[in-house]
Amino acid sequence: PEPIETITSTLILDIETNQHGILWIATEGDGVWRLVPEGAENLTTKQGLPHNNVWTIFLDSANRLWFGTFGGGLALHENGAFTTLTADDGLTSNRITSLHEDRDHNLWIGTYRGLDRLTDGVITAVTRDNGLGDDLVICIEEDREDNLWIGTAAAGTVRLKDSPFTVYESGPTGIGGMARVVLEEPGKGIWVGASNGGLNLLIGQRTEGDGMFAPVMDEPQAEFDPSMEETLERELGRDLKGSEVSRILSRQALDAFLENRKEMPRLYLWK
Repeated sequence: PEPIETITSTLILDIETNQHGILWIATEGDGVWRLVPEGAENLTTKQGLPHNNVWTIFLDSANRLWFGTFGGGLALHENGAFTTLTADDGLTSNRITSLHEDRDHNLWIGTYRGLDRLTDGVITAVTRDNGLGDDLVICIEEDREDNLWIGTAAAGTVRLKDSPFTVYESGPTGIGGMARVVLEEPGKGIWVGASNGGLNLLIGQRTEGDGMFAPVMDEPQAEFDPSMEETLERELGRDLKGSEVSRILSRQALDAFLENRKEMPRLYLWK
């Protein structure tokens, strides 16, 4: 397409840069834009994109651009052309929500009906039927120990490393609301931001235990396991109720986070 002076779309869903520093922009309804020295180029179904609603863009380790569309499946842009994978090729859904490449160069594809892994052209599906917790995947992240963290719409956050899954659902050890973003902060732990669930931090994760997520807020509703209660009681020299444990731990984390991110409380450190 001929470049124009600037993009004309207003519904922007994602942004990515390629190895040449070219900016790619995903839109709702207008396909994708790329900003080149001559201006802005708009690529749509007319140029081979399978759908004009593009939710996510991902640059893999081979410098290939992947586009997750909302209705047209997954598109790969390589050598100036689009190649498409759809449900007919094995995807759980043509509505793609998120993309992530792990350290073994598998491409993980979050969809409205599950999680797909693309390895050497072969698609393997992971769904609620084999432990995912919820089929609507919102985000995917990988930590330094090669765990995949999958944020879902209805089952909180799921940790996947081979098998089995660990599902952190709403409740004492999980996350309320829809998990929208997952981030590992080295030396601190796993942060999860959720719709109607606030900001949460995984605490107490050890080899022998899964840990739990604590809401980082003034008046959290979550309860904590007895080992954390006993630890705080020893430190404070008095008996505590479960609600007090929740408030104390969360306030400690929030205070330290706001004052100095390098001084997180001991219980919040990555184990």
